Amino acid sequence: MCALTVPTGSHYRARVEKENFYATEVPDLHFDQTGNVFEFTLARQREVREVVDVQESLPTIDPELTTAQEQISGVDVINLPYPTTRDYRNVLNYIPQVINDIYYQPHITGAETYQTLVVFDGFNVTQPANGQLLLRVSTDSFRTVNVETSRVSAEYGKSSGGVLELNTASGDDHFRFVATDFVPSVQDVNGIALDKITPRLTVSGPISKGHLWFYNAFDGEYDNVIIKGLPSDADHDVVWRGGNLLKLQGNLSQRNLITSSFNVNYAHDQHAGLSVQDP
Repeated sequence: MCALTVPTGSHYRARVEKENFYATEVPDLHFDQTGNVFEFTLARQREVREVVDVQESLPTIDPELTTAQEQISGVDVINLPYPTTRDYRNVLNYIPQVINDIYYQPHITGAETYQTLVVFDGFNVTQPANGQLLLRVSTDSFRTVNVETSRVSAEYGKSSGGVLELNTASGDDHFRFVATDFVPSVQDVNGIALDKITPRLTVSGPISKGHLWFYNAFDGEYDNVIIKGLPSDADHDVVWRGGNLLKLQGNLSQRNLITSSFNVNYAHDQHAGLSVQDP
């Protein structure tokens, strides 16, 4: 509140200022003989701050870290852009020190695939005949993918190239449902025909809340390969593939869990290598 005594019949310009407020200016004020009351509204200034925490980088060798490990999460497996997203082996290229060859086989730190131990939910799934990674599982089912390149624990035995750990999710006390790629594609090769369909279906939830849970992940593939230059009744190569992961997990006690997993893969390609030169 401020009182001023000024001559009447004149025009005045008013400017009001206060710290931490924007100034207000009125270019024309007119006072008459009766007493005038004017109100001015000031807008408060807003201060914008940004706080940046600068932390030192961790040393190259951390003595408290027992293994040299790289990891990507199940969310990364789903969201990262890579070709043929129905095959998780293609996302392994995003892990440092891992390179895939043309046959989708991973090479850790330059080692051959058979020199790498592949562990799926704690089980050794390395192909015993040739050491190849042939296991297939739905890409929607992963929790983490870990790669250990050095200082590997003795529990993994002989794995000169490193260890590739594939860890899948488990059920909980909420029912969950995920369906992916159920719409087929078509192709125009020697006429309109079905091209492929690659459905994935994941269902999980409780069997007995707080005690027993299930997790089931199905993935399938149907490919209709049409070869130009062959007769219409002999130009198709139909490829079928399917896989299913079923997990059960239960509480034995407050400190003990038991998990059972069953994974099955099936593939059928009756006319593999079909071509004009090999009809």
